[in-house]
Amino acid sequence: MPGENQNPDNPMDIAEKLKQYLETLATRGLSGALNPGATEADLKNFESEHGIRLPETLADVYRAFNGQIHDRIPPGEPRWLALDEIYGKQQEWREFCETYYGNHWPQVRLPRIDAEGKAKNTLYNPFWIPFMADNEGFYCLDYDPEPNGNSGQVLYAQINTEPENSDIIHLEDSFSQWFDNHAHALTANRRAVGLTTLLDEYLAWQKANPALPLNPPANPNDIRITEHLHGIRFPANLKKIWNIYNGYSAQTAEGERWIGHHDISAVQQEWQHKLQERLGSDPETTPRPDADESPQTQPNYIHPLWLPIYQSGDILIALDYAPGEEGSEGQPLVIYNTADYEILAEYDTFDEWLYTYLSYQLYPEDDLPAHISAASASYRQEIIAHIEKHLGPISATFRREDSDSPVDLLWLRPSANRPYHTLVTLGLSDRPMDIPDSVPQKTMGERAELMIMLPPEWNISPDNLNSEQGYWPIAWLTMLADFARTPGNWLGTGYVFPNGDPMTEIADTPFSGVLVLPPFVSHPHEYYAFHSRDGTRLNLYALIPLYPGEIDLKSEQGLDVLLEHFDKTGINSEVVDIHRKDSSR
Repeated sequence: MPGENQNPDNPMDIAEKLKQYLETLATRGLSGALNPGATEADLKNFESEHGIRLPETLADVYRAFNGQIHDRIPPGEPRWLALDEIYGKQQEWREFCETYYGNHWPQVRLPRIDAEGKAKNTLYNPFWIPFMADNEGFYCLDYDPEPNGNSGQVLYAQINTEPENSDIIHLEDSFSQWFDNHAHALTANRRAVGLTTLLDEYLAWQKANPALPLNPPANPNDIRITEHLHGIRFPANLKKIWNIYNGYSAQTAEGERWIGHHDISAVQQEWQHKLQERLGSDPETTPRPDADESPQTQPNYIHPLWLPIYQSGDILIALDYAPGEEGSEGQPLVIYNTADYEILAEYDTFDEWLYTYLSYQLYPEDDLPAHISAASASYRQEIIAHIEKHLGPISATFRREDSDSPVDLLWLRPSANRPYHTLVTLGLSDRPMDIPDSVPQKTMGERAELMIMLPPEWNISPDNLNSEQGYWPIAWLTMLADFARTPGNWLGTGYVFPNGDPMTEIADTPFSGVLVLPPFVSHPHEYYAFHSRDGTRLNLYALIPLYPGEIDLKSEQGLDVLLEHFDKTGINSEVVDIHRKDSSR
């Protein structure tokens, strides 16, 4: 049977995990939602019908309780499925595919999937066994993996009516690993927080607050008229908010305002008028100074299809229905409508922004759920998946056995599309760096990993780590990662670290320090700045070795001048080149 070779956990460990898990459910008032446990006959019949062997940890879960009762689970939270309803859920899933994709649904492939190379790219697979469901998809055991996957790995299948909005996400290599993380998160949280739950809580809190200047609910027909006038479709969750209250009638004392659909044009006009007064020209036709650095957006100060939906002081959130070449239709733009005027396209969808916003509204920073906590979240699996998606498979993971540091190193060999070695830290982002409150947008820079790119002829291998040439890139990565993890320290774009005082050469190179910089020459923006599933911004910074004169130039005249010298000297890659010219000369 598929899955029967999985290594079971120690029975005592499973029993203790289950005991703690059930206690957590009890403290959350969910004991009454549990069905009685499955019998051994139930388990054997299920395995026989599906032709699989359940992981022992999951079998023990079903022995403890055979799924959860649907109407006793809080809205939006995932629900354990009973054994006898799993086949029915599979049939519903298959019928959904047939209804929306027709008889050719088995040939449909999604444009991209998170689990590429690990799971089949298909809308439905009978060997995906769903054991938990939420409003958006199924948590499944995969007994038909791709070569790079594992039999029994845990997937999250999110299949919608449109392929581009669907995904197959690899969560863990085994159910035991997934359950450990799931149980830990549940224990650490007061509740399992999903977007639906967060939004329902937020709207209830808003309606109960008499100090808020809430407009009456919007008429759905009026929303459709607004959509027709702009030629767009608003996100479902934004319309859900408007169906409860159609924005605020005025800003609050703190300067906050949800903008109703009927006020969008008026806010646009006010926004445009203020910009025109400041610029002395039409903001719709005036290019922004930073336009070249933002390929996700149109280049000018404002666009008729940037529709403002939220305001906080001088910050506007606008939905962008005319994105740039690398943007996404409907992406939320974070617009700092100040003298410096900055536009950030950090989220692909309204729901991504909304999740982050609601999380911080409903949970003070010292009481965030574990998966959005500023102090305890680990994004290692997501970072690995992100790197493999953009760069290719990990060749090896180097762990520092002689150190207490939790930071590991990932090594990717050169490939045809990426003709250089890549070393990336893994673990620096486990805790946020202590960026001072005075730094603008500090939360966007708190989580990071470091990388260095080495030429293909560089002698790097597990056997060469202790040589002078092989070791210094690793030493600098780990040294700076340990520095940034230390309380009170941080690093970011433009930081320079000289090699001692006075500066000396690094190993057998002509360089005497390194510059921290996003790898914006060698990699696209979506690689070095991305968001985890919980909305947390994660950054990847490259280390660029510098000559002593370049370090002095950066110190005396700033990063922009140094980068101008790079351009003039023809330095157009972040790959280490010990023979390159000194751009300061």
